[in-house]
Amino acid sequence: MSSKWIHGTEVYFEQWKIPLGKQPHKGGMESHSAIFFTTSKEYALGAANGSGGLCSSSLSKGSNILNMNNCSSSQSEDYRKQCSNKNIGSKNPQIIYPEYWKQGWASGQIMKYAASSEHEFKIMQQKVNLAVNHRHTAEGVAAHRELQTLTRAVIEELVKSARELGYDAVIGNEIDTLYPTGPKTYPIMFVLNHNKLTDPVWNPVPK
Repeated sequence: MSSKWIHGTEVYFEQWKIPLGKQPHKGGMESHSAIFFTTSKEYALGAANGSGGLCSSSLSKGSNILNMNNCSSSQSEDYRKQCSNKNIGSKNPQIIYPEYWKQGWASGQIMKYAASSEHEFKIMQQKVNLAVNHRHTAEGVAAHRELQTLTRAVIEELVKSARELGYDAVIGNEIDTLYPTGPKTYPIMFVLNHNKLTDPVWNPVPK
């Protein structure tokens, strides 16, 4: 595993735990039941929300890691089927159809809600437009909050399914659909077993 995996946060801590403390800019939203890392300093700093808080860690040898970039077809399919048993996953085209599953992990779109109809897709695009281009209005703030909540639910099902299969961590990609110049894909890793992580090394601590 790359030694360059970093975690961006507004909250200082000395030991890993799941879940981590709530992020102030998330408006009270519960933290994920996994710890998220990226190899991109830009993406990590975005998660730190202006605080500059960055820390790195490594997984211990022997950790059970599912790397969606190069895992076997059977590993990928087992994971997809596990996700398809969940509430959102059972209706999500990216999980129902194997070809979309593979494309979703490559692009990072798998971490976002996938509309199941053209009508729903248009509604989702309207919300993204409000969140990106009208972020300082009440409607924009509400749309951003709704998208965050929905995305969290999608990710939590991916996390829960991987944990049920006995993995300590999953490596893949995530897309930032709200990036100012257009959607951008970043490498990510979410860790399901914090006991497999070395102590966080801060550089720097959050301001």
